[in-house]
Amino acid sequence: MARFQIGDKISFFRNNEVIRNGEVVNGPFNVDKVDHYHVRWDWVHHEDKGFISPDKIDLISDLSTTKYHYGLSN
Repeated sequence: MARFQIGDKISFFRNNEVIRNGEVVNGPFNVDKVDHYHVRWDWVHHEDKGFISPDKIDLISDLSTTKYHYGLSN
C-alpha cells in the first residue's frame, strides 16, 4: 500500500535534517515493486538549491536508506 497520496505534504530528510518540503502532485506509480511520486518542492534548504529548482516537479522513489528518507511533514 502506498505511503503517500496526492496532496500530502512531505519532507526529504538527510541524516534526520529536513532538506526539502513539498507536496505530492501525482502518484503513486509502482515500478519494480517501488512506489514513485511526482513532488512539487516549495522549500529547499539553502545548501541544496544548486541541485533542484523549488518550482520544478520531481519524480521521487520511496526508498529509505540510513542516510536519506521521505516522510510526512509535521
